[in-house]
Amino acid sequence: MSIDIKAIPAAFAATTPITQNFQWSASNTTAAPAASTGLSQPPADSTVNVTAGSGVSNLLAQIQATTDTTLASGWTTIATVSLTAPGSASQVISIPYYGLRVNVVALTGGNASATLVEGQAPVAASSGTVVSNPTLTGVPQQASSLASQWGLPVILPSSGSIGNNGALTGITALPTTEANCWMYFPANAIVTGSAAGVYFVQMSSTTAGTIFNNVLTSGAPYIPASPTPFVTTGPGAYTQITTSAPLVTIPILGGAMGANGAIRHKAAWLTPNNANAKQTQVTFGGSAAATYSPASQLWLGVERTLRNRGVTNAQVVMAASTSFPTDVAAASSAATFLAINTANTQNLVFNGQIGTATDYMVLAGATVEVIPAA
Repeated sequence: MSIDIKAIPAAFAATTPITQNFQWSASNTTAAPAASTGLSQPPADSTVNVTAGSGVSNLLAQIQATTDTTLASGWTTIATVSLTAPGSASQVISIPYYGLRVNVVALTGGNASATLVEGQAPVAASSGTVVSNPTLTGVPQQASSLASQWGLPVILPSSGSIGNNGALTGITALPTTEANCWMYFPANAIVTGSAAGVYFVQMSSTTAGTIFNNVLTSGAPYIPASPTPFVTTGPGAYTQITTSAPLVTIPILGGAMGANGAIRHKAAWLTPNNANAKQTQVTFGGSAAATYSPASQLWLGVERTLRNRGVTNAQVVMAASTSFPTDVAAASSAATFLAINTANTQNLVFNGQIGTATDYMVLAGATVEVIPAA
């Protein structure tokens, strides 16, 4: 079930916020709105608030956007909201979109609501859950947007053993006991036939925990409201891969950068203090955009800025493979030039790699910003 909101056609300096409310429960659904003119600039100071009302014990919702003018396809999850009790969560929307919706994956008990707060002009509902384009006044202002940010760890663990019902033991001790985290496991590691991927895990110590059958495919990591247990026979010992493992995938909505815009990403990594080969890598549109190989370090912060070069299909970034963790530095390596079509939605992927299967890498958190410019 979902609510759908038509895009605001331009961004203007904020004045008094105008609020439009929408309600839904397990008993109602909403069709997508009819087509209208799309955006040429990102809206500024707009926020979607998702609220779980009294009695709600489980709300899992996806905030999704599309640039498809027919609203028939291209829906991309830009944030996931998980609430296990009455409360609310917010997401700033400052990227160009044509349609916006909140897709309710799970709702147990009571009702929930979504609110669009648009800081420039009245937002009027034309047919219950569809917001029509209002008449706006003011000076257009482009605004940076927080595409994604998280602090929930995503881990490439060492080799270990997996028993019945996802019981994980025997991994190299992590820096701390992670009550909630996500971990990458190779194919067939959890149970015969299980796919390689990033699974939700609750650790009971630095070396043992329980794996759940919740897979992180796109968007920032989150804590599932009701983790799905494995009811399986464990295959026992597994060997972790020593090639690149995709940990987090963040979609960058098509057109969000503009011809002269940029993407800035910062990530914090935790690794064992040894000289074994390890590598962090960020790819954009399938091409390497930031690669760094830490050695004998417990903490690593990596920051890069990727810029469009006056068109939407050409980018420049500091040498993808360099000895510098940040591009705020002088480097003798040649710049990396890419040809990714940012008019289409492209994935920014955080990858980890260990050269020795007894090591680990922890993506402790990251920030992804889109800085648009026409």
